[in-house]
Amino acid sequence: MNLRDEVLVMKRQLMGLHRQTGVLIRACERVLGALAKEPAGEEFPNYSVEIRSVLDALNGICKKSFSAENAETALLISRRLSEGYSVEDLKRVIRTCNDAWGRDPKMKIYLRPSTLFGEQFESYYQAAAEESGMDEIEKRLMKQFQEEKNV
Repeated sequence: MNLRDEVLVMKRQLMGLHRQTGVLIRACERVLGALAKEPAGEEFPNYSVEIRSVLDALNGICKKSFSAENAETALLISRRLSEGYSVEDLKRVIRTCNDAWGRDPKMKIYLRPSTLFGEQFESYYQAAAEESGMDEIEKRLMKQFQEEKNV
């Protein structure tokens, strides 16, 4: 095969790749378009009152000014509430972390929703429960008792 024939073969191969790439791009655009029409994110009950209460506590205790209108903040708190934690649990974490970090300028910056209610929330919650003298079983029993009492 001479050089000219090799170039023609390569050109055909590139044209085929170009067509395949175009098909893939169009398929990706269709999928992205379908995803854009679906409701984004997780669905949670309306926790607006609870979110505002938690943020009021955070802002008051830590002298901050976080807004309940921030979607990311609302999502973090909603996740914790949907996992079964109470508003008081979240406030306990705020108080415990503020007591531990509030006087340290390097740590004080972490008194924010993304840190307190993010991936490490469970460990902060456990530390708060230990500090308050309540283990997990006592906490759950007390919560169950209060729910039964209200029924």
